Amino acid sequence: MPALPIKQFVSEVKKGSISVLEHTEKILEEAEKTNSQYNHFNLIARESALKQAKEVEASIKTGRHKGKLLGVPLSVKDCICVQNMESRAGS
Repeated sequence: MPALPIKQFVSEVKKGSISVLEHTEKILEEAEKTNSQYNHFNLIARESALKQAKEVEASIKTGRHKGKLLGVPLSVKDCICVQNMESRAGS
């Protein structure tokens, strides 16, 4: 699937045209593949990402979804602390 503008991606997610879980799995596979070569990430939180993707899909099915970035995958720079994630503060 070609890259979509974020607004269109979120719209497709809300309609159910894009599976957040499937998309997350693809993103994780690509991140792990490129990370093995370039070491961009200190941590790839696979389990957490998949859990959150399942929660997003469940919220869509029940009509309780919200958020302007619903289902959009993102990475967080290591110097930003995220609850329950190891941070090395970029060092």
